Amino acid sequence: MTEEVQGKILKITNWKNGKGYFLTLEEIPVDFYGFGTSKVEVGQTVTAIVEHGEGSFSEKYHIKKILETKEPIKQAIEREESKQKLGTTEQKTRPSPTKEEQKSIARSVALKASIERMNHLETIGQVTNGHATIQEVLELAKEFEKYLQGEN
Repeated sequence: MTEEVQGKILKITNWKNGKGYFLTLEEIPVDFYGFGTSKVEVGQTVTAIVEHGEGSFSEKYHIKKILETKEPIKQAIEREESKQKLGTTEQKTRPSPTKEEQKSIARSVALKASIERMNHLETIGQVTNGHATIQEVLELAKEFEKYLQGEN
């Protein structure tokens, strides 16, 4: 038979083999146990579904499910403050690229656009000898680069 209990966590003791934990609630004088790792912390108020333990755990209650956790107010405030501090550092903007980086980016974009344009012209048959030469691609790339720099 399952029961619902609520209380503030006084103590959590992990098992030596790492497969479970014991949990003590401040308001309830019995021990609870769960399998795996505890997803709650000392000081939190929890509501849990429990059932009588079996075998060597017959004097304890097995935690079937933790329904709700409430952080102590102090911990909740500290967590929110740390989130806000992280938020301000994460919002730093990336520095603008230098002129050399801008030129390099423009060249790369122009070359890519030139290659794509020449591939399209080859597809529709508007290139001499059926294939664009490297020289034709580079000349078109220079025109695209001038356009990107605002020279055209």
